[in-house]
Amino acid sequence: MSKQDTVPQTLFELLARTWTTGAAINSMVLNGNQSAVAYCLSDATIAIAPVTDNDPIEQRVHVNAEDGRTAIRPRTMPARPLISVDVETDAPLLLGQLGAADFITGGADGPLYRVSVAGEKTDLGIAVKAPVTATDYCAKNQCLAVAGGGGVTLFEGGELSAGASIDQVGAISAIKWSPAGDTIAVAHEDGLTIWSTQTGGKKIADFMFAGKAAALSWSPDGCWLAATLSDGGFQLIDVGGGGSNALTDYPEPVNAIDWNTKANAVVTSGAYRVAAWSLDKAPLEDRRSGALESGTTGLVPVSAVTSHPDRNLVAAGYKNGFVVVVQLGARDELVLNSEDRGAVTDLAWTRDGKHLALATGNDVAAIISIPEQLFK
Repeated sequence: MSKQDTVPQTLFELLARTWTTGAAINSMVLNGNQSAVAYCLSDATIAIAPVTDNDPIEQRVHVNAEDGRTAIRPRTMPARPLISVDVETDAPLLLGQLGAADFITGGADGPLYRVSVAGEKTDLGIAVKAPVTATDYCAKNQCLAVAGGGGVTLFEGGELSAGASIDQVGAISAIKWSPAGDTIAVAHEDGLTIWSTQTGGKKIADFMFAGKAAALSWSPDGCWLAATLSDGGFQLIDVGGGGSNALTDYPEPVNAIDWNTKANAVVTSGAYRVAAWSLDKAPLEDRRSGALESGTTGLVPVSAVTSHPDRNLVAAGYKNGFVVVVQLGARDELVLNSEDRGAVTDLAWTRDGKHLALATGNDVAAIISIPEQLFK
């Protein structure tokens, strides 16, 4: 092929490192210090990718001094390969953060393992009640919460010594530490309960609602909780004020919820555009209250969302593989990918705003490195 016939790379190909995992990706987690992404696969393995690029985008971006145009040089080095870890269980895998850099994984029937970014697997050796339905680690209090057997057990410190236990009536579907690390939300068949861990596991609030919570998310200030509902939509909860409302008018399941601190907004997947509401006028009584029309409405639903850590921006992935960045309350979109690499099932922005991790339904894992010039 002559030089003139060379097909220029797409923006996605210039920005992203991609891997084929060989098995369906069930979930995706960034570790605590944001140095690695772990992908939980359907064949009972974990695949780990480093966030740091061996051919960094910053060294491949050139801004023309005369006209200010930005050019990106193609990669000259292949991305580092994924590290694969076999968990050896027949039960569905759990995956979460553990400590500053590690991951926790294991089957619902136990045991639970610590996995390092280098792929080293160690049995945690902690006693848990099966079936284990959820785990959540809090860096603030260095405490691991494990839901199993209808209750929650807390394991504290680097040695993960067994601490307080919370007895919960009914099956537990999700748990989530508050940002301050002094309370934990426990989702069950009747709604959710918030427990204080500073007072020996005292119940401090109950929120009862129809629909089973599948996943929980706290706002960064700890004032709001959101629960995705297995029957569709999500439940928005004003923790301090006690108000709660189910927002269920979605064409697709709400698989992702995130919070944008710059706009003080909650954002979700499940609609034909990014669904977003300002919490200054939260939709606790009227779902139209505080609605932020963001991006353009199309024919394909949004399947994943994640907020930029300090900008009024949200990245959205679609069921046709498209990935766009939108400004909340505006129609403009920056298209990062316009090719069908499979439905985007997970998105996560790193805390520094430089990388966007994603997973797709076609067994594709990727990390998009985003230069600052794209937002200027």
